[in-house]
Amino acid sequence: MPTARAVDYVLQVCSALGDAHRLHIIHRDIKPENIFLARYRASEPTIKLLDFGVARFLDEKGQLTMPGSGVGSPRYLSPEQVLTPNAIDQRSDLWGVGLLLYELLTGLSPFAGMNTAQICMAICQGPIPDIESLRRDLPAGLVRVIRRCLEIDAARRFSNADELSAALEPFSSRHVKLEGGGGPSGAGPRPKGAGRSDAGGSGDKSRKRRGKGACTPWRELVPRWLGGGAAGLS
Repeated sequence: MPTARAVDYVLQVCSALGDAHRLHIIHRDIKPENIFLARYRASEPTIKLLDFGVARFLDEKGQLTMPGSGVGSPRYLSPEQVLTPNAIDQRSDLWGVGLLLYELLTGLSPFAGMNTAQICMAICQGPIPDIESLRRDLPAGLVRVIRRCLEIDAARRFSNADELSAALEPFSSRHVKLEGGGGPSGAGPRPKGAGRSDAGGSGDKSRKRRGKGACTPWRELVPRWLGGGAAGLS
């Protein structure tokens, strides 16, 4: 998936998790199967975080109010879910966000080809395969964000979803330059398609024809999937 689009989607996941965590709810099962993409007429795609069936509450001391055994697919468990499933907090969900972003950008799990025992060993002891070996075009700063999400020691991860969102924001479509290639400073070449809106914008070529500072004709914001009826609007 193009870098900016993947980051846009994951930022929405972080927003949902931030709300849940402020209510002291830990999802405990962040994985692609629980992230749905909802499309609405004439609007940007919206991410829905689903399946809170194994979620748990934290008390005022940060302890699970309903301790439970390990849950979910082994590939998406955080190290603490494997080793101490009754002593997790919001940082366990951020591990899942790191894995989600890894898969969106590469199309592969970092544990692809491993059996359950090997997966648990890699989760608890490392090393996690470096994403740069699969996507050499990624901005160095984004690679560092993903590495931090996947720190085996939870204390070295981001402390909450809002902090992770702030670190990801520079790599979202809102910060991708419209012309000249490159996103944030040091990001390198812009990924193919990153300058095009998922809702159906006309892309860089039409922007260049209009020139800098020109307003976007409103009909160009209408999604392509509305079909020929939208083309005749003026």
